[in-house]
Amino acid sequence: GYDLERRQVNPIYNNIAPSLVVECAGISDIVKCISFARASHMDITIKNSGHSMLGLSVRDNAIAVAIDRLSQVYLVDKSNGIVSCGAGCNSIHMAWEMNVYGLMMSIGASSGTGFGSFIQGGGLGLFARYTGLTCDAVQAYNVVLANGQFVTATSSNEYRDLFWGLNGCGGGNLGCVTDMVLRLPVLPPLIFLANIVFAEEYVADITNLWHEDCRNADNRWNFFLIYNKAVDEQGNASCQANLYGLWIGNAQDGKASISKYLQYPTVGTPTLQEMPFMIAYELVQGIEGQHMVQLYTDFRGKFVDWGYTPSADAINCIIENIKSAPYVNQPPDIAISIGWTPMGGSVRTNNQLSSVAFRDTQALFGLSIILSDNEGDIYQAIVDWSANFYEEMMPYLGPLAYINYTSDIEPLENYYGNNLSGLSTVKARYDPHNMWHNKISIPVGNADEVIEKVDLEDVEYLPSE
Repeated sequence: GYDLERRQVNPIYNNIAPSLVVECAGISDIVKCISFARASHMDITIKNSGHSMLGLSVRDNAIAVAIDRLSQVYLVDKSNGIVSCGAGCNSIHMAWEMNVYGLMMSIGASSGTGFGSFIQGGGLGLFARYTGLTCDAVQAYNVVLANGQFVTATSSNEYRDLFWGLNGCGGGNLGCVTDMVLRLPVLPPLIFLANIVFAEEYVADITNLWHEDCRNADNRWNFFLIYNKAVDEQGNASCQANLYGLWIGNAQDGKASISKYLQYPTVGTPTLQEMPFMIAYELVQGIEGQHMVQLYTDFRGKFVDWGYTPSADAINCIIENIKSAPYVNQPPDIAISIGWTPMGGSVRTNNQLSSVAFRDTQALFGLSIILSDNEGDIYQAIVDWSANFYEEMMPYLGPLAYINYTSDIEPLENYYGNNLSGLSTVKARYDPHNMWHNKISIPVGNADEVIEKVDLEDVEYLPSE
């Protein structure tokens, strides 16, 4: 019913009441919604899985175009790894379909994330160092424009500027993407999974090693680093580091890739296991699920490049804030995750900054702060703690943020950097009346301007220590 269809993953926005939620079964339904909205002078939004952390897929008194039924995935050309995927497909559906076809792509850790929006945000997935950004795989977007026209955008046709913009602009900004054509690599027969926890005395060393690997490790190395609070029987708090993720290949090579971490004592017995891809993917989802559940109160992401050596002050800031989190043992109704997403690898080598609108392909990793709460007793304390932590970390973070991890404290320029001007030009060409808009929309620029691509020299990073 209506209440179910308008619901967002972030419960803060479940009070938003669109006038209509239209479950679109095909492209013609989307065109009809656009015509009705224009004739009725109503706002219109695109709703996929509802995973927008700012509730951007619905708006009061607007029409929400729900595209989650556009989820068909089919094989076009197996020999060349070509598939077609509906924008309403979610991550777990896509993973299983690709597993059947013997193909692989970098998908998000949250199984319910809408794939079309994920890709339009660039798609920084679980295997990004191996495959690159998920948008790197896109060969074509099929899009319904603000005027109701249905077009196909590729890197070489007349809509190549739209294609560029869709690779990083964020969902619901330039048009309603209905489906995508992708070229994917062959699925490796085996994956090596590791899940290792280290005590506080080793957190700085582990963080340094991890940062070095983001810059220098083989592209098959795809490991995350999460910080957790632990409390002993005497009530003493400490910060633990949790290295988890995947090596794209066999156990022998995988263990060799993390051998320097295994020289340190661990908390408990590490998980080190070779397995088929889908089992590994679902296990990683389970590990991630300890830190990410489906109700968010806050979700922030920033890109970082500290040079070769992380600042000791930055590491200490993390440790002390984790230890001061306002709970003794993590309550079952509250999930907190502070951690790093690995970049580098193919994210860097697949792209010059001019090839996609996703701005920070040259960052080494991103920081995310994730909070979840089911109206627990310490809800406000958790939110206040997160805001303070984020503020204290700001001196150590890069200038840019991840559009898929939107936060209302980030200015628009932080999501797009120097690409904002070019995206505004694309917006003016394909949505001149700003029909697709929300509180972090790309502004409408001058359609006649030349889109200037950003050079690598324009990247602004903090100096190496």
